[in-house]
Amino acid sequence: MRGLNEILIVNRLYKITATELDHFGVGLVVDDYFTSDGTEICDSNNKVRQVTDPPSAAVHIISSLNGTVRNWASIESGFNPNNIASWVIKE
Repeated sequence: MRGLNEILIVNRLYKITATELDHFGVGLVVDDYFTSDGTEICDSNNKVRQVTDPPSAAVHIISSLNGTVRNWASIESGFNPNNIASWVIKE
């Protein structure tokens, strides 16, 4: 868990554990995930936990934003890794 008054690390994935309205992003609530842009600050009412590994039922997709696809067994027709505008993490 990040400390109080600590700025989150850019491009890291976090899960919200406590939040005031729209503190970490519009519409984000407790148990939502987001990727930090490096400007968010934790305090006593706004807390997160860094996500370092997916649950055992999930998969790892390792690439950079707008990067390349490597070692995928199959790629859905029409998928373009160089045209990713955003993503959503669901539990």
